[in-house]
Amino acid sequence: MTKVLLIPAKRDFARFIPLGVAYLAAYLEREKYDVKVYDELPDSVPFKEFLKEFKPDVVGISCMTATFGKAENLAKEVKSYKADLPVIFGGIHPTSAPKETLQNSFVDFVAMGEGEETFAELLKELETGNADFSKIKGLAFKKDGDVVINERRPLIKDLDSLPLPARHLFNMDYYTQRWNWPRGHWLKTANLMSSRGCPYSCTYCASKVMFGITFRANSVKKTMEEVSELVDKYGFECVSFSDDTFAIDKKRAIEVAQEMHKKYPGLLFRVQLRANTCDEDLIAEFKKANCIQVDIGVESGSERVLKLIDKKITPEQVKKAFATVKKYGMGSSATFIIGIPGETIEDIKMSEELAKEIDSDYTQFFILTPYPGTPIYNFAMENDLFLNPDHSMDDFRHGGENLKPMLKVSLTPEQLIIERDRLNSQFVDKAVTNFLNYDNFIKDLAEGFIKDPDKFKEYTKILKETGSIGRALKVAMPHKL
Repeated sequence: MTKVLLIPAKRDFARFIPLGVAYLAAYLEREKYDVKVYDELPDSVPFKEFLKEFKPDVVGISCMTATFGKAENLAKEVKSYKADLPVIFGGIHPTSAPKETLQNSFVDFVAMGEGEETFAELLKELETGNADFSKIKGLAFKKDGDVVINERRPLIKDLDSLPLPARHLFNMDYYTQRWNWPRGHWLKTANLMSSRGCPYSCTYCASKVMFGITFRANSVKKTMEEVSELVDKYGFECVSFSDDTFAIDKKRAIEVAQEMHKKYPGLLFRVQLRANTCDEDLIAEFKKANCIQVDIGVESGSERVLKLIDKKITPEQVKKAFATVKKYGMGSSATFIIGIPGETIEDIKMSEELAKEIDSDYTQFFILTPYPGTPIYNFAMENDLFLNPDHSMDDFRHGGENLKPMLKVSLTPEQLIIERDRLNSQFVDKAVTNFLNYDNFIKDLAEGFIKDPDKFKEYTKILKETGSIGRALKVAMPHKL
Protein backbone atom coordinates (compact mmCIF):
# COMPACT_ATOMS: atom_id res chain seq x y z
CA MET A 1 0.00 0.00 0.00
CA THR A 2 1.40 3.39 -1.02
CA LYS A 3 2.25 5.55 2.00
CA VAL A 4 1.29 9.20 1.60
CA LEU A 5 2.45 12.00 3.88
CA LEU A 6 0.47 15.24 3.78
CA ILE A 7 1.72 18.48 5.33
CA PRO A 8 -0.02 21.84 5.81
CA ALA A 9 2.73 24.48 5.79
CA LYS A 10 1.89 26.77 8.70
CA ARG A 11 2.83 30.17 10.11
CA ASP A 12 1.04 29.85 13.43
CA PHE A 13 -0.79 27.41 15.66
CA ALA A 14 -4.40 28.51 15.39
CA ARG A 15 -6.86 25.92 16.67
CA PHE A 16 -8.56 25.38 13.34
CA ILE A 17 -7.98 22.14 11.46
CA PRO A 18 -6.34 22.72 8.03
CA LEU A 19 -9.48 21.62 6.20
CA GLY A 20 -7.96 21.38 2.73
CA VAL A 21 -5.45 18.79 3.91
CA ALA A 22 -8.11 17.04 6.03
CA TYR A 23 -10.42 16.66 3.01
CA LEU A 24 -7.58 15.38 0.81
CA ALA A 25 -6.46 12.92 3.48
CA ALA A 26 -9.99 11.52 3.84
CA TYR A 27 -10.35 11.13 0.07
CA LEU A 28 -7.03 9.29 -0.23
CA GLU A 29 -7.89 7.03 2.69
CA ARG A 30 -11.09 6.10 0.90
CA GLU A 31 -8.98 5.24 -2.13
CA LYS A 32 -7.11 2.77 0.12
CA TYR A 33 -3.88 4.68 0.62
CA ASP A 34 -1.98 4.69 3.92
CA VAL A 35 -2.15 8.38 4.89
CA LYS A 36 -0.53 10.35 7.69
CA VAL A 37 -0.50 14.10 8.35
CA TYR A 38 2.44 16.02 9.77
CA ASP A 39 0.63 18.93 11.38
CA GLU A 40 3.21 21.07 13.15
CA LEU A 41 2.13 22.14 16.66
CA PRO A 42 4.09 23.55 19.61
CA ASP A 43 4.90 20.05 20.93
CA SER A 44 5.26 18.19 17.61
CA VAL A 45 8.13 15.76 17.07
CA PRO A 46 10.83 17.11 14.72
CA PHE A 47 9.91 16.69 11.06
CA LYS A 48 13.01 14.61 10.24
CA GLU A 49 12.09 12.12 12.95
CA PHE A 50 8.54 11.87 11.59
CA LEU A 51 9.88 11.22 8.08
CA LYS A 52 12.22 8.47 9.20
CA GLU A 53 9.52 6.76 11.24
CA PHE A 54 6.75 6.84 8.59
CA LYS A 55 8.95 6.32 5.51
CA PRO A 56 6.46 7.81 2.99
CA ASP A 57 6.38 6.93 -0.69
CA VAL A 58 4.91 10.31 -1.70
CA VAL A 59 4.77 13.70 0.07
CA GLY A 60 2.13 16.37 -0.51
CA ILE A 61 2.59 19.88 0.87
CA SER A 62 -0.20 22.48 0.97
CA CYS A 63 0.62 26.16 1.23
CA MET A 64 -0.58 29.72 0.86
CA THR A 65 1.62 32.50 -0.49
CA ALA A 66 2.77 33.52 2.99
CA THR A 67 3.74 29.94 3.83
CA PHE A 68 5.44 29.16 0.54
CA GLY A 69 8.88 29.70 2.07
CA LYS A 70 8.01 27.28 4.85
CA ALA A 71 6.77 24.77 2.26
CA GLU A 72 10.04 25.11 0.33
CA ASN A 73 12.04 24.32 3.46
CA LEU A 74 9.88 21.27 4.15
CA ALA A 75 10.37 20.07 0.58
CA LYS A 76 14.11 20.57 0.92
CA GLU A 77 14.13 18.39 4.03
CA VAL A 78 12.15 15.72 2.19
CA LYS A 79 14.66 15.66 -0.65
CA SER A 80 17.61 15.56 1.76
CA TYR A 81 15.97 12.51 3.36
CA LYS A 82 15.36 10.82 0.02
CA ALA A 83 16.18 12.61 -3.23
CA ASP A 84 13.81 10.64 -5.46
CA LEU A 85 10.78 10.94 -3.18
CA PRO A 86 8.01 12.65 -5.22
CA VAL A 87 6.95 16.01 -3.76
CA ILE A 88 3.58 17.45 -4.75
CA PHE A 89 2.59 21.03 -3.91
CA GLY A 90 -1.04 22.12 -3.66
CA GLY A 91 -3.07 24.94 -2.20
CA ILE A 92 -3.86 28.46 -3.20
CA HIS A 93 -0.35 29.71 -4.01
CA PRO A 94 0.83 26.80 -6.20
CA THR A 95 -2.57 26.97 -7.94
CA SER A 96 -2.10 30.66 -8.74
CA ALA A 97 1.55 30.27 -9.78
CA PRO A 98 2.21 26.67 -10.91
CA LYS A 99 5.08 27.50 -13.25
CA GLU A 100 6.94 29.57 -10.66
CA THR A 101 6.35 26.86 -8.05
CA LEU A 102 7.82 24.17 -10.28
CA GLN A 103 10.92 26.23 -10.95
CA ASN A 104 11.91 25.14 -7.46
CA SER A 105 14.15 22.08 -7.69
CA PHE A 106 12.53 20.49 -4.63
CA VAL A 107 9.02 20.41 -6.17
CA ASP A 108 8.05 17.72 -8.69
CA PHE A 109 4.31 18.30 -9.24
CA VAL A 110 1.58 20.87 -8.58
CA ALA A 111 -2.03 19.86 -8.03
CA MET A 112 -4.01 22.91 -9.09
CA GLY A 113 -7.37 23.83 -7.55
CA GLU A 114 -9.41 21.22 -5.72
CA GLY A 115 -6.87 18.49 -5.19
CA GLU A 116 -8.80 15.37 -4.24
CA GLU A 117 -9.27 13.80 -7.67
CA THR A 118 -6.05 15.15 -9.18
CA PHE A 119 -3.88 13.85 -6.35
CA ALA A 120 -5.49 10.40 -6.46
CA GLU A 121 -5.00 10.10 -10.24
CA LEU A 122 -1.36 11.14 -9.88
CA LEU A 123 -0.77 8.46 -7.24
CA LYS A 124 -2.22 5.80 -9.55
CA GLU A 125 0.03 6.95 -12.38
CA LEU A 126 3.09 6.92 -10.11
CA GLU A 127 2.23 3.38 -9.04
CA THR A 128 2.18 2.16 -12.67
CA GLY A 129 5.63 3.55 -13.31
CA ASN A 130 4.63 4.80 -16.78
CA ALA A 131 5.27 8.44 -15.90
CA ASP A 132 2.68 9.69 -18.39
CA PHE A 133 1.18 12.66 -16.57
CA SER A 134 -0.09 14.57 -19.60
CA LYS A 135 -3.72 13.44 -19.31
CA ILE A 136 -4.20 14.20 -15.61
CA LYS A 137 -6.39 17.28 -15.46
CA GLY A 138 -5.41 19.85 -12.86
CA LEU A 139 -1.77 18.76 -12.80
CA ALA A 140 1.42 20.68 -13.57
CA PHE A 141 4.77 18.88 -13.80
CA LYS A 142 8.27 18.92 -15.21
CA LYS A 143 9.27 17.21 -18.45
CA ASP A 144 12.72 17.39 -20.04
CA GLY A 145 13.52 20.54 -18.10
CA ASP A 146 10.31 22.34 -19.06
CA VAL A 147 7.17 22.99 -17.03
CA VAL A 148 3.99 21.43 -18.42
CA ILE A 149 0.65 22.80 -17.22
CA ASN A 150 -2.28 20.54 -18.04
CA GLU A 151 -5.89 21.55 -18.58
CA ARG A 152 -7.64 22.62 -15.37
CA ARG A 153 -9.89 20.04 -13.76
CA PRO A 154 -13.61 20.86 -13.61
CA LEU A 155 -14.90 21.74 -10.16
CA ILE A 156 -16.39 18.94 -8.08
CA LYS A 157 -20.13 19.31 -8.58
CA ASP A 158 -21.37 16.97 -5.88
CA LEU A 159 -19.67 17.88 -2.60
CA ASP A 160 -21.71 15.22 -0.84
CA SER A 161 -19.61 12.67 -2.74
CA LEU A 162 -16.57 13.65 -0.66
CA PRO A 163 -15.89 11.95 2.68
CA LEU A 164 -15.87 14.00 5.88
CA PRO A 165 -12.53 15.65 6.67
CA ALA A 166 -10.09 13.21 8.32
CA ARG A 167 -9.95 14.88 11.72
CA HIS A 168 -8.81 11.59 13.26
CA LEU A 169 -5.38 12.17 11.66
CA PHE A 170 -4.88 15.35 13.69
CA ASN A 171 -4.12 15.95 17.37
CA MET A 172 -7.69 16.57 18.47
CA ASP A 173 -6.64 17.16 22.09
CA TYR A 174 -5.11 20.37 20.79
CA TYR A 175 -7.97 21.38 18.51
CA THR A 176 -10.71 20.80 21.09
CA GLN A 177 -9.28 23.24 23.63
CA ARG A 178 -11.22 26.42 24.30
CA TRP A 179 -9.91 29.55 22.61
CA ASN A 180 -10.91 33.03 21.46
CA TRP A 181 -13.32 32.09 18.69
CA PRO A 182 -15.85 33.40 17.83
CA ARG A 183 -14.14 36.66 18.73
CA GLY A 184 -14.76 37.69 22.31
CA HIS A 185 -15.97 34.21 23.29
CA TRP A 186 -14.13 31.35 24.98
CA LEU A 187 -15.42 28.08 23.55
CA LYS A 188 -14.42 24.71 22.14
CA THR A 189 -14.95 25.77 18.55
CA ALA A 190 -14.64 23.66 15.39
CA ASN A 191 -14.26 24.96 11.85
CA LEU A 192 -16.49 23.47 9.18
CA MET A 193 -16.79 24.32 5.48
CA SER A 194 -20.19 23.33 4.14
CA SER A 195 -19.84 24.96 0.72
CA ARG A 196 -17.23 25.99 -1.82
CA GLY A 197 -17.12 28.98 -4.13
CA CYS A 198 -18.60 32.46 -4.12
CA PRO A 199 -20.45 34.11 -7.04
CA TYR A 200 -19.03 37.56 -6.24
CA SER A 201 -15.84 38.99 -7.70
CA CYS A 202 -14.18 41.18 -5.05
CA THR A 203 -10.83 42.18 -6.54
CA TYR A 204 -8.76 41.37 -3.43
CA CYS A 205 -10.18 37.88 -2.75
CA ALA A 206 -8.14 34.80 -3.69
CA SER A 207 -10.83 32.23 -2.89
CA LYS A 208 -11.92 31.99 -6.52
CA VAL A 209 -8.41 30.83 -7.44
CA MET A 210 -9.20 27.54 -5.70
CA PHE A 211 -12.97 27.26 -5.81
CA GLY A 212 -14.11 29.41 -8.74
CA ILE A 213 -17.21 31.62 -8.71
CA THR A 214 -19.69 28.78 -8.79
CA PHE A 215 -21.39 28.25 -5.44
CA ARG A 216 -21.62 24.57 -4.51
CA ALA A 217 -22.89 23.29 -1.18
CA ASN A 218 -23.23 20.14 0.84
CA SER A 219 -26.79 19.03 1.41
CA VAL A 220 -28.36 19.73 4.77
CA LYS A 221 -28.11 16.02 5.54
CA LYS A 222 -24.38 15.87 4.77
CA THR A 223 -23.73 19.04 6.75
CA MET A 224 -25.54 17.56 9.73
CA GLU A 225 -23.48 14.39 9.44
CA GLU A 226 -20.36 16.48 9.99
CA VAL A 227 -21.94 18.56 12.76
CA SER A 228 -22.90 15.35 14.55
CA GLU A 229 -19.32 14.09 14.39
CA LEU A 230 -18.05 17.38 15.81
CA VAL A 231 -20.45 17.28 18.74
CA ASP A 232 -20.83 13.58 19.49
CA LYS A 233 -17.27 12.42 18.84
CA TYR A 234 -15.21 15.46 19.78
CA GLY A 235 -17.39 17.44 22.18
CA PHE A 236 -17.29 20.82 20.44
CA GLU A 237 -19.49 23.55 21.92
CA CYS A 238 -19.55 25.82 18.88
CA VAL A 239 -19.32 25.42 15.09
CA SER A 240 -17.67 28.13 13.00
CA PHE A 241 -18.73 27.94 9.36
CA SER A 242 -15.74 28.84 7.17
CA ASP A 243 -17.87 29.16 4.03
CA ASP A 244 -16.94 32.32 2.11
CA THR A 245 -20.52 33.45 2.50
CA PHE A 246 -22.92 31.09 4.22
CA ALA A 247 -26.26 32.35 2.93
CA ILE A 248 -25.89 32.45 -0.86
CA ASP A 249 -28.55 29.74 -0.80
CA LYS A 250 -30.79 31.31 1.83
CA LYS A 251 -33.25 28.42 2.06
CA ARG A 252 -30.48 25.92 2.68
CA ALA A 253 -28.79 28.19 5.25
CA ILE A 254 -32.02 28.41 7.27
CA GLU A 255 -32.58 24.65 7.03
CA VAL A 256 -29.05 23.94 8.31
CA ALA A 257 -29.61 26.28 11.27
CA GLN A 258 -32.98 24.73 12.07
CA GLU A 259 -31.65 21.16 11.89
CA MET A 260 -28.69 21.98 14.13
CA HIS A 261 -30.97 23.48 16.74
CA LYS A 262 -33.42 20.59 16.49
CA LYS A 263 -30.75 17.94 17.12
CA TYR A 264 -28.41 19.97 19.39
CA PRO A 265 -30.40 22.72 21.17
CA GLY A 266 -27.33 23.86 23.12
CA LEU A 267 -24.94 24.04 20.17
CA LEU A 268 -23.71 27.53 19.25
CA PHE A 269 -22.56 28.62 15.80
CA ARG A 270 -20.98 31.47 13.88
CA VAL A 271 -21.28 32.38 10.17
CA GLN A 272 -19.83 34.74 7.57
CA LEU A 273 -22.36 36.77 5.59
CA ARG A 274 -22.32 39.56 3.03
CA ALA A 275 -24.11 42.76 3.99
CA ASN A 276 -26.51 42.31 1.06
CA THR A 277 -27.51 38.79 2.17
CA CYS A 278 -28.18 39.70 5.80
CA ASP A 279 -31.99 39.61 5.58
CA GLU A 280 -34.10 40.01 8.70
CA ASP A 281 -35.94 36.70 8.30
CA LEU A 282 -32.58 34.94 7.93
CA ILE A 283 -31.20 36.59 11.07
CA ALA A 284 -34.39 35.83 12.99
CA GLU A 285 -33.99 32.11 12.19
CA PHE A 286 -30.30 32.18 13.08
CA LYS A 287 -31.12 33.75 16.42
CA LYS A 288 -33.64 31.00 17.22
CA ALA A 289 -30.99 28.42 16.36
CA ASN A 290 -28.30 29.84 18.69
CA CYS A 291 -26.13 31.76 16.24
CA ILE A 292 -23.89 33.90 18.46
CA GLN A 293 -21.90 35.81 15.86
CA VAL A 294 -22.27 37.09 12.31
CA ASP A 295 -19.06 38.18 10.55
CA ILE A 296 -19.35 40.68 7.72
CA GLY A 297 -16.55 41.94 5.51
CA VAL A 298 -17.26 45.68 5.27
CA GLU A 299 -13.88 46.68 3.78
CA SER A 300 -14.64 50.41 3.41
CA GLY A 301 -17.02 53.15 4.46
CA SER A 302 -16.53 54.88 1.12
CA GLU A 303 -18.97 53.92 -1.62
CA ARG A 304 -16.39 54.98 -4.20
CA VAL A 305 -13.79 52.58 -2.76
CA LEU A 306 -16.34 49.76 -2.52
CA LYS A 307 -16.89 50.17 -6.25
CA LEU A 308 -13.14 50.18 -6.87
CA ILE A 309 -12.83 46.73 -5.29
CA ASP A 310 -16.06 45.47 -6.92
CA LYS A 311 -17.55 44.64 -3.52
CA LYS A 312 -21.14 45.10 -4.73
CA ILE A 313 -22.42 46.43 -1.41
CA THR A 314 -23.10 49.96 -0.15
CA PRO A 315 -22.50 51.63 3.22
CA GLU A 316 -26.27 51.79 3.66
CA GLN A 317 -26.55 48.02 3.28
CA VAL A 318 -23.79 47.64 5.86
CA LYS A 319 -25.63 49.85 8.34
CA LYS A 320 -28.86 47.93 7.80
CA ALA A 321 -27.15 44.55 8.19
CA PHE A 322 -25.50 45.40 11.50
CA ALA A 323 -28.65 47.05 12.81
CA THR A 324 -30.56 43.84 12.03
CA VAL A 325 -28.02 41.65 13.80
CA LYS A 326 -28.07 43.98 16.80
CA LYS A 327 -31.86 44.03 16.85
CA TYR A 328 -31.87 40.27 17.46
CA GLY A 329 -29.25 40.47 20.18
CA MET A 330 -26.57 38.55 18.28
CA GLY A 331 -22.86 39.30 18.25
CA SER A 332 -21.20 40.76 15.18
CA SER A 333 -17.76 41.15 13.69
CA ALA A 334 -16.71 43.71 11.08
CA THR A 335 -13.49 43.76 9.08
CA PHE A 336 -12.12 46.69 7.08
CA ILE A 337 -9.25 47.11 4.62
CA ILE A 338 -7.07 50.18 4.21
CA GLY A 339 -4.27 50.77 1.70
CA ILE A 340 -6.41 50.11 -1.38
CA PRO A 341 -5.08 51.68 -4.62
CA GLY A 342 -7.07 54.86 -5.23
CA GLU A 343 -8.11 55.24 -1.59
CA THR A 344 -7.48 58.58 0.15
CA ILE A 345 -7.17 59.58 3.79
CA GLU A 346 -10.71 60.94 3.51
CA ASP A 347 -11.92 57.48 2.49
CA ILE A 348 -10.20 55.97 5.53
CA LYS A 349 -11.93 58.50 7.75
CA MET A 350 -15.25 57.43 6.22
CA SER A 351 -14.40 53.85 7.16
CA GLU A 352 -13.65 54.94 10.69
CA GLU A 353 -16.95 56.76 10.97
CA LEU A 354 -18.86 53.79 9.59
CA ALA A 355 -17.12 51.48 12.07
CA LYS A 356 -18.20 53.75 14.92
CA GLU A 357 -21.76 53.93 13.64
CA ILE A 358 -22.31 50.19 13.21
CA ASP A 359 -20.64 49.59 16.60
CA SER A 360 -19.79 45.94 15.98
CA ASP A 361 -18.79 43.72 18.87
CA TYR A 362 -15.48 43.05 17.14
CA THR A 363 -13.93 45.37 14.56
CA GLN A 364 -10.54 45.01 12.93
CA PHE A 365 -8.69 46.95 10.25
CA PHE A 366 -6.21 45.26 7.91
CA ILE A 367 -3.77 46.62 5.34
CA LEU A 368 -4.50 45.34 1.83
CA THR A 369 -2.48 42.34 0.69
CA PRO A 370 -2.47 41.86 -3.12
CA TYR A 371 -2.49 38.06 -3.22
CA PRO A 372 -1.26 36.38 -6.43
CA GLY A 373 -4.10 35.27 -8.67
CA THR A 374 -6.38 38.17 -7.70
CA PRO A 375 -7.40 41.06 -9.98
CA ILE A 376 -5.80 43.55 -7.59
CA TYR A 377 -2.47 41.70 -7.85
CA ASN A 378 -2.64 41.81 -11.64
CA PHE A 379 -3.54 45.52 -11.50
CA ALA A 380 -0.58 46.20 -9.22
CA MET A 381 1.79 44.32 -11.54
CA GLU A 382 0.50 46.10 -14.65
CA ASN A 383 0.78 49.54 -13.04
CA ASP A 384 4.11 49.08 -11.24
CA LEU A 385 2.53 49.53 -7.80
CA PHE A 386 4.74 47.17 -5.81
CA LEU A 387 7.07 49.03 -3.47
CA ASN A 388 9.62 46.23 -3.74
CA PRO A 389 9.56 44.31 -7.03
CA ASP A 390 11.67 41.63 -5.34
CA HIS A 391 9.19 41.15 -2.52
CA SER A 392 9.38 38.06 -0.37
CA MET A 393 6.55 35.54 -0.32
CA ASP A 394 6.53 36.08 3.43
CA ASP A 395 5.22 39.61 2.80
CA PHE A 396 1.93 38.28 1.41
CA ARG A 397 -0.07 38.18 4.62
CA HIS A 398 -2.70 40.46 6.10
CA GLY A 399 -1.87 39.96 9.79
CA GLY A 400 0.86 39.09 12.25
CA GLU A 401 3.96 40.84 13.51
CA ASN A 402 6.17 43.11 11.38
CA LEU A 403 3.64 43.38 8.57
CA LYS A 404 4.94 45.37 5.60
CA PRO A 405 2.57 47.29 3.28
CA MET A 406 3.34 46.19 -0.27
CA LEU A 407 1.82 48.78 -2.62
CA LYS A 408 2.40 52.38 -3.62
CA VAL A 409 -0.78 54.15 -2.47
CA SER A 410 -1.71 57.62 -1.27
CA LEU A 411 -0.26 56.94 2.19
CA THR A 412 3.32 55.89 2.85
CA PRO A 413 3.92 52.46 4.42
CA GLU A 414 4.70 54.16 7.72
CA GLN A 415 1.48 56.17 7.58
CA LEU A 416 -0.56 53.06 6.78
CA ILE A 417 0.81 51.19 9.79
CA ILE A 418 0.14 54.18 12.05
CA GLU A 419 -3.43 54.44 10.75
CA ARG A 420 -4.08 50.72 11.13
CA ASP A 421 -2.77 50.69 14.70
CA ARG A 422 -4.70 53.85 15.58
CA LEU A 423 -7.93 52.42 14.23
CA ASN A 424 -7.52 49.02 15.85
CA SER A 425 -6.67 50.54 19.22
CA GLN A 426 -10.19 52.04 19.27
CA PHE A 427 -11.99 48.76 18.66
CA VAL A 428 -10.12 45.53 19.39
CA ASP A 429 -9.92 45.58 23.21
CA LYS A 430 -13.70 45.86 23.35
CA ALA A 431 -14.04 42.23 22.26
CA VAL A 432 -11.08 40.96 24.25
CA THR A 433 -12.57 42.05 27.56
CA ASN A 434 -15.78 40.15 26.78
CA PHE A 435 -14.33 36.73 27.52
CA LEU A 436 -13.43 37.90 31.01
CA ASN A 437 -17.10 37.01 31.61
CA TYR A 438 -16.39 33.33 30.91
CA ASP A 439 -15.60 31.23 34.00
CA ASN A 440 -13.72 28.79 31.79
CA PHE A 441 -11.49 31.59 30.53
CA ILE A 442 -10.50 32.62 34.07
CA LYS A 443 -9.90 28.96 34.90
CA ASP A 444 -7.75 28.35 31.80
CA LEU A 445 -5.79 31.57 32.38
CA ALA A 446 -5.12 30.74 36.03
CA GLU A 447 -3.98 27.22 35.16
CA GLY A 448 -1.64 28.65 32.55
CA PHE A 449 -0.09 31.09 35.02
CA ILE A 450 0.36 28.37 37.63
CA LYS A 451 2.02 26.12 35.06
CA ASP A 452 4.29 28.93 33.80
CA PRO A 453 4.73 31.80 36.33
CA ASP A 454 6.97 33.69 33.87
CA LYS A 455 3.91 34.18 31.64
CA PHE A 456 2.22 36.05 34.47
CA LYS A 457 5.24 38.33 34.80
CA GLU A 458 5.18 39.02 31.06
CA TYR A 459 1.42 39.63 31.17
CA THR A 460 1.65 42.25 33.96
CA LYS A 461 4.64 43.92 32.28
CA ILE A 462 2.89 44.30 28.90
CA LEU A 463 -0.34 45.43 30.55
CA LYS A 464 1.52 48.10 32.50
CA GLU A 465 3.50 49.28 29.44
CA THR A 466 0.64 49.38 26.93
CA GLY A 467 -2.57 49.47 28.95
CA SER A 468 -3.90 46.93 26.43
CA ILE A 469 -5.54 43.82 27.85
CA GLY A 470 -5.49 42.28 24.38
CA ARG A 471 -1.73 42.59 23.89
CA ALA A 472 -1.06 41.37 27.42
CA LEU A 473 -3.29 38.32 27.03
CA LYS A 474 -1.64 37.40 23.73
CA VAL A 475 1.60 37.04 25.67
CA ALA A 476 -0.12 34.91 28.30
CA MET A 477 -2.00 32.67 25.85
CA PRO A 478 -0.14 32.94 22.52
CA HIS A 479 -1.83 30.01 20.76
CA LYS A 480 -5.37 30.76 21.90
CA LEU A 481 -5.90 34.45 21.13
